[in-house]
Amino acid sequence: PQGDLAQFDALLARATGGTHTHAAHGSGFALHVLGMWLNFVISLGVVAFFLTRMAATLKNRERELAAAREAALRNEQILSLGTLAAGAAHQLGTPLATMAVVIHELELQHGDDAELQEDLLLLREQVDRCKQTISQILASTGQGRDESLRSLALDVYLQRLLDDWQVIRPHARISVTLQGEQPPPLVTAERTLEQALLNLLDNAADAHAANPEALRFSASWDSDSCRIEIFDRGPGIGGEAALRLGQAFFSSKRAAHDQAGGIGIGLFLSNATIERCGGQVELFNRSDPQGGACTRVTLPLNRLKA
Repeated sequence: PQGDLAQFDALLARATGGTHTHAAHGSGFALHVLGMWLNFVISLGVVAFFLTRMAATLKNRERELAAAREAALRNEQILSLGTLAAGAAHQLGTPLATMAVVIHELELQHGDDAELQEDLLLLREQVDRCKQTISQILASTGQGRDESLRSLALDVYLQRLLDDWQVIRPHARISVTLQGEQPPPLVTAERTLEQALLNLLDNAADAHAANPEALRFSASWDSDSCRIEIFDRGPGIGGEAALRLGQAFFSSKRAAHDQAGGIGIGLFLSNATIERCGGQVELFNRSDPQGGACTRVTLPLNRLKA
């Protein structure tokens, strides 16, 4: 800078307790010292900023690695379950065929018993459903998404899903509400998504038990997403169950005299399948004084649209 800065140099010397020995260097040495301090402060700020950013990046990396390890472990569990399911599907073919033959013979022998005929018809439908499920498991192995299911309107897809579930649970009462933008978008989804939703319906029906109120199924959609909610009147979700729900081989179902307890893979597989489709599963207690729980599924339609 131009001008005489000797007075400023003297002021700096008095402020720092030093002497005016640098006067020989010419005026402006105070600005030189201030520049050094300014450089030090800026350098310190830059180093601190990047160290903080580096620490945050390392923390995020550790978090991502932990999530990747957890996903790899879950995928290994799913692969093991898939291998066991394929083996079970192969082994169940013969006993199901035997059951179908025996049921047919009983229908012929007791054709005059209307009540028994009704029970035998129900048994035959259940056996046929099991055989169809096994055939789908074996036939859909290795098929891509476009080959697994043809395009359907979203409301038709959900209604067909509910009709299939009613075949599995003929005694379950359900109230259905489907609403959203018209016309509904065309979707094509893998069979695994259908099975995941059926598992969630089964869990809600098991919790609902013999409550006289009908199970509620509500689906709403817009151009971007679809939200499905299943309301039951079961005992709700306890503290331990809330922490462990969705883990493999953990089940909140307890064995009763009329039904077996759960084995803890339905919700685990459903959650993994829906997350793979970009969706999310939430389970929480209803705020209704009568109790119960709500299962909420959020699906992005951009992953399902035909």
